[in-house]
Amino acid sequence: MSLSPAKRDLLARMLREKGAGRPGDTQPLGPRAADASVPLYPNQEGLWFIDQLKPGEANYNVPGTVRLRGALDVAALERALGAVVARHESLRTTLDADADGTPHQIIAAPTAFELDVVDLTGHPATERRAEATRLAEEEARTPFDLATGPLMRARLIRLAADDHVFLVNFFHGITDGVSMGVFSRELHALYAAFIAGQPDPLPPVPLQYGDFAAWHAARERSPWLEREVDAWRTRLAGDPAPLELPTDRPRPPVRSYAGAHEALVIPRDLADRTQTMARTVNASLYQALLAAYAVVLRRATKQTDLCIGSTFGNRNTRDLEAVIGFFANTLPLRIDASGDPTFAELLARVRDVNLEAHDHHEVPFTTLVKRLRPERNLGENPFYRVVFDYLTPDHNPAVYGYGLRSTVRESVKLGPVDVTPMDVECGVSRFDIAVFLWDMPDGLVGTIEYSTELFEAATVRRLFECMEQVLRTVIDAPDTRVGALIAAIDETERTHDAEREASAKQSMRAKLGRVRRRAIRPSSPEQSS
Repeated sequence: MSLSPAKRDLLARMLREKGAGRPGDTQPLGPRAADASVPLYPNQEGLWFIDQLKPGEANYNVPGTVRLRGALDVAALERALGAVVARHESLRTTLDADADGTPHQIIAAPTAFELDVVDLTGHPATERRAEATRLAEEEARTPFDLATGPLMRARLIRLAADDHVFLVNFFHGITDGVSMGVFSRELHALYAAFIAGQPDPLPPVPLQYGDFAAWHAARERSPWLEREVDAWRTRLAGDPAPLELPTDRPRPPVRSYAGAHEALVIPRDLADRTQTMARTVNASLYQALLAAYAVVLRRATKQTDLCIGSTFGNRNTRDLEAVIGFFANTLPLRIDASGDPTFAELLARVRDVNLEAHDHHEVPFTTLVKRLRPERNLGENPFYRVVFDYLTPDHNPAVYGYGLRSTVRESVKLGPVDVTPMDVECGVSRFDIAVFLWDMPDGLVGTIEYSTELFEAATVRRLFECMEQVLRTVIDAPDTRVGALIAAIDETERTHDAEREASAKQSMRAKLGRVRRRAIRPSSPEQSS
């Protein structure tokens, strides 16, 4: 029987939750011993190690900024924030090393939460929004001290009595995309209860992130780890070459994290028809999008062995779905784009690679790198330079952003207050190019995060346009061969180049005409006589 990707993932989780895991698995996940030291989860340790090498940088900040319009109860918001922090140990955690240099989590007891409030009502009305944006961008670029904390900051900026900007910022080592959704949902529920004079309505959190980290540390000492790493060793044999995208500027010997974002939209109709086409080969919408992206990458790089990063949630029991922490695990998907397959055939390859990765996605990327020891360059991510993610509604992008740009403008409610995302450019990209798409009512919306050291904005926009061109072709003709798709893109590019050249020549002729007219125009009555 062939199961869809979603059903296969659900079955695997059900088996794990019932204790029917593979031989060698550790005891089921549960609360850790009260007196136990709390280790770092390997991916968390990876971020801690990067901070030790290059302290004082903000490359792993996760900021979110929203506009709040309406009668905001600041005291209730502050109380709701305090309640969320009290519920989740991760929001009260710092990361430090003990005497022998081993890093671990230090979890503080809940204390009263104080919301930082900045009042801009004394500024001219025309300057308040710009100043709020400046403060939000300054906050997004302010690093965290992992040892002293706190690793979550919140600030409220008052523009008027009924107009505020609310911003939060997290160190990535204590949160991820799904956690941002948990945070916003709980904050909304608590605020609504408190302004109504009701008690905390939320059930207790069944597990904490420290429970997961301690359980995983024991798991990595079991036979489970070697079996899972062996599967990845086979898949990544030969240490696949990094993708060499043509860049607008030379690749520096050591890359910084300087970056920017461009907004993306795939219309609802195109997304739905892509999903319908994908079902013909028992694939998902995400897998079809990834296959189209692979076509564009093959054309751009001339490579057929494509390694693309993709993020897995790693919340392996239902009890972890309501926990805030750094569970996300970005792993390399190695796609064979060789030969001249039809798009449907390439999609089947992508599906199989994605499903195989699902079977072994619980190995933390940091552990994988330690065990496989790929060739590494300073400042380069091992295995992949590009990332492609299709994010579920659990990431809640309409509320706290998590990299979302101006594509989403729908408001949600915080009690009676309208909540609208704000654009705040962090100036960071951890990869050459990373595509993030969210499934929203009006279509797939999201962002391309890209390295400004390597690319111009127009270049990354064109990559996405090429991907959309592939989708528009294959929704009706999935048997189109990859070579024909690439040839069609090449022809479109030639047409665009010719149009751009003609437009540039026309602009130059117009400019020269203005110069000539100015040269022969009399400059005074005396000269014209």
